[in-house]
Amino acid sequence: MNKQADILAGLASSLSYPGAEIIVPVCEKWVMPPLFEAQEHEEGEREESMAITITSGVLADWRQPLIDYLQHGRLPKDLQKRIEIRRRAPRFLYFSGTLFRKSFGIILLRCLSNAEATQAMNEAHSVSRISNSYNKKLRQHYYQLGDMMLAVKQPIYTLRKNVKIVPKWDGPYVVQEVYTIGSYLLVDQEGLKVGPINGCYLKKYYP
Repeated sequence: MNKQADILAGLASSLSYPGAEIIVPVCEKWVMPPLFEAQEHEEGEREESMAITITSGVLADWRQPLIDYLQHGRLPKDLQKRIEIRRRAPRFLYFSGTLFRKSFGIILLRCLSNAEATQAMNEAHSVSRISNSYNKKLRQHYYQLGDMMLAVKQPIYTLRKNVKIVPKWDGPYVVQEVYTIGSYLLVDQEGLKVGPINGCYLKKYYP
C-alpha cells in the first residue's frame, strides 16, 4: 500500500508541471479472464463460465431448479437451496416436458409458471364475479314442512308454428323434507315421493 501511495504522489507532482511532456502508462488488469476467451481454458472451466447467466427485471421460474434436479441431477450452489430442492423433489414428477406435483392417489397436478398462475387466478376471479352477480339476481325460495306446492315439469313441444313453449305445473305436492342446499322432497296425494327438487322449480299451491 505504501509503494502505491508513493507512486501516486510522484505522479501527482509530475503533473503539476504543465510545461513538461509527460507520458503516463495506463495499465488494465483483469480480475478474471473475459468470458469469450473460454477456448484458452480447460473444458470444465468453460462449462463453469457458460453456466453464469444474468437476468434483469425478469422473475425467475420457480419450477426450473426442480426440473434441473429431476431431469439432470443438477443442484444450485447455495447450500440451503440444495437442501430445499432435495426435500421437495420426491413430491414432483417431470414427464414429457411438464412438471407435475403428486397429489393423493394417482392424481397429478400440472405445475404452472408465474405467468400462467396469474392468468388462472384472474380467470377464476372473473368467474367468481359473474357467479356472485348471478346469485344476487336469483330469487331465493324458502318453504316449510307441510306446504302445498306445484312443481314445474318439462315443457310441452308442439309441431305448430308461432306457438310459445310454456312450462306446465304438476301437483299439488306436500313438502315432506327440507334440505339445507335449498332443495325439497315432495310427496303427492298417493304417497309417491318426488325429488329432491330445487326450490326455484317450485311454487306454492293455493287451493
